[in-house]
Amino acid sequence: MVVQKQNNIKFFILQSYDDFFKALLFNARIIVQIFFVMGGFLMAYKMLVYAETHQFTLKTVPMAIVNRWFRLIPSVLVVMGLAMTWVPHLGSGPMWDAVVKRERDMCRSNWWQLVILMPNLFPFEHLCLPQAWYLGTDTQLFFVTLIILLIIWKWPRSAVPLLFSVMAISLLIPFLQSYFMKLLPIRVSIFPESIRDIFGYNDTFYHAYVSAQGNWAGYHLGVLTAWFYHKAQTKKWNLGESWLLKVLFIISVPVGFGTVLMGWDLHHREASVFESAIFNSLNQNFFAFAMCVFIIGYFYKCNKLYVGSVEWGPLQPLGRLSYCAMLLHATVLRTYGGQMRRSFYATDYTAIMLFAGIVCTTYLLSLPLHLFVEAPACSLQKILFGPKRPNKKEVEVNGNVKPGISSVSVSTVSTHI
Repeated sequence: MVVQKQNNIKFFILQSYDDFFKALLFNARIIVQIFFVMGGFLMAYKMLVYAETHQFTLKTVPMAIVNRWFRLIPSVLVVMGLAMTWVPHLGSGPMWDAVVKRERDMCRSNWWQLVILMPNLFPFEHLCLPQAWYLGTDTQLFFVTLIILLIIWKWPRSAVPLLFSVMAISLLIPFLQSYFMKLLPIRVSIFPESIRDIFGYNDTFYHAYVSAQGNWAGYHLGVLTAWFYHKAQTKKWNLGESWLLKVLFIISVPVGFGTVLMGWDLHHREASVFESAIFNSLNQNFFAFAMCVFIIGYFYKCNKLYVGSVEWGPLQPLGRLSYCAMLLHATVLRTYGGQMRRSFYATDYTAIMLFAGIVCTTYLLSLPLHLFVEAPACSLQKILFGPKRPNKKEVEVNGNVKPGISSVSVSTVSTHI
């Protein structure tokens, strides 16, 4: 029965590669770049604003890392604890042991990989909460960017050559990695065997998709955007009247959607090593660049339709629940998959209903996790580790505060975009 079910699902996925609209769904993995771009932007902008009124030294680096750890870890510990205790007792089914109880066993033995926020450095098939790979990747990029920003703040003239040198390196590394390791295009790395083995021993997935170097360019594009926006505020550039920015803002959305179409023919033929390297280096970063243009255009209100869509009221609560939803969605999927019976047959309709059910259930479960764990922990973290407001004497001594800068609230930015 289990073999029959797996064969049906495998056939459905293979068949989906021949369908234009289904293949778009498989390549929607580039949407994760939204989180990296936003992570890089918010981190860099917040540190640049912080440095205007506080001392930004090497001592700031460990404090920023500790601050980040206290912000992220409470929700991780709760979800991991549930996976190890209650979740395995919530149901049963033909694949329950292989899916749900397997995660329990992995969490009981490898919980420490999540506690140190470095899960992406270990074999993916043995991870507790594999979806939390993002936290490890983002943490490593956070640390590297802290050092870069510290250098820029100490030696302002190094900003342009350093930032653009890092941008070139972050694009070159995935190209060389894909070329010499002969990795597949990321677009075709999701195939039935990978899903069955939880992406075990899949070099493309491990080195190109979940690694820090594979996502560095998107994160750094967010950092570049923050640096540019901060400089625009400092110099009081009136970019809202720029016709070029207005045009770029309008086309950023279709360009972002267009990146999903890149490499469409790679589903039907084998790409050369050079093609794969180019694709892995540029595909998701075109999407990230479109996101950066969208962010700047949004801040300067370059198009009422786009701005109104982003600030639409019902989206705000979903934005606040996004972190909890990221932690929970795979667990919801596993509990559903573990209970699938012989009656399940993979079709377009069942796939749509499965997707809708998982999304709705994930956000419903994310609400109590946010209200009772993430939000209180975030408030406590701000009380314990939040920067104190400098007094007038400190501001005068630093002499770094530039009049006329209207600092954007980080919470407002992260909620709206």
